[in-house]
Amino acid sequence: MKAEWIGKTQEKNNKTGFRSKTTQILIILAVLNLLNQVDRRALVTIFPVLQAQWVLSDSQLGMVVSFFTFARALVSLPAAWLADQKGLLRVLRPLVFFWAIGVALSGLVSRFSGFVFLRFLVGVGDGANGPVDQAYLGKLVPEHKRGTALAVYSLALYIGSAVGVTFAGFTAERFGWRWVLIIPGLLGLITAVLLSVLSKQDGSSQTEGQKNVIDYPRLAEFSYLLQSPLPVIFISAGFGVFASTALVSWLPTYFVRFFDFNLTQAGLITGGLILTGSVGGTLTGGLLGDRFIKKNNSVQLEVAGWGLILAGLFGCLGLWVPSVMGTLICFFLAGFCITLPVSPLIVKVQSLVPDSFQASSLAVFGLFTQVLGAAPATFVVGLLSDWGGLPFALGFSFIAGGLGGAFLLLKTDKS
Repeated sequence: MKAEWIGKTQEKNNKTGFRSKTTQILIILAVLNLLNQVDRRALVTIFPVLQAQWVLSDSQLGMVVSFFTFARALVSLPAAWLADQKGLLRVLRPLVFFWAIGVALSGLVSRFSGFVFLRFLVGVGDGANGPVDQAYLGKLVPEHKRGTALAVYSLALYIGSAVGVTFAGFTAERFGWRWVLIIPGLLGLITAVLLSVLSKQDGSSQTEGQKNVIDYPRLAEFSYLLQSPLPVIFISAGFGVFASTALVSWLPTYFVRFFDFNLTQAGLITGGLILTGSVGGTLTGGLLGDRFIKKNNSVQLEVAGWGLILAGLFGCLGLWVPSVMGTLICFFLAGFCITLPVSPLIVKVQSLVPDSFQASSLAVFGLFTQVLGAAPATFVVGLLSDWGGLPFALGFSFIAGGLGGAFLLLKTDKS
């Protein structure tokens, strides 16, 4: 009896210890996701400072972000495949270290060419962010708790975006732009060390040494990607991401140029708009899709389509309104509406493909939004800004997002 009691006690302690380590790893991965977003949004916030230091055009500023995004998009699929073959942590850990070192070093360069090169390498290191760490959480967290875990992880994206622009404006004005990048890089290194230590102590390390056996989808199964309305969803989502990336990337610069805000003010206001608008829009889009799906099979496309159209209208109106308050209200509404499609479109894609093709289809969906939307957005808007001014360039991006919404609405009766 005593031995049985001791055995049960040890089993209970092991389970408790495993849950504790799982929670710690979830927090660390969420922090890494937050720092990743801090780095991205901090960079675009200090555009005016970089432009003054190296005498850059808007297109050159945009090129920095586009190089990063292209590198990230190109590495994400190979990194995910290699992680499935060799083990999730064996790919995740070195890429996180590589990313953190690149971020810190990009704050030390003296020439613009070196800065662009290092930001490209940061994109390479960031290739594991998303597919690999989400897959790791999926293996580590029990099925009945994965939704909550992934929600906590994803929430860091919005918080990090808001913190990034606020932190960058404050830090750049008081300590110089280099610390805006050095600090997230150093914090990333510390967090990467903690991840390595904890992941070796929890039960998940057992699966790390095993090679996963995967039933890869046959080439013929990729025909599902041509099933209507998937091509329209992929293209429309790319247009929407193009508009949202342009808004987030150039909004701090817009405030500095046209409302005489300093970097701290521009960062604080942009951060507030991003946090409240994106969180509210994402949650509302998901709730609307879930609420009416039983009554209307096309509700996801309708929510996403009208979201993008309204975002385009509010965004263009914000560029036209002369008052600061009117502009802020319009940009808040644009940010809210432009994130309405996030959850509905993912759910729609999942409903259109077989279970065995879920991961691959979502990976292609993500690649489309990166290559068609996030990667070129900052550069294209910068190029158009050099030619016709920043309001004209941002207006172009809002119209592109609205067109994406119109394409989705045209498919609602055929979905």
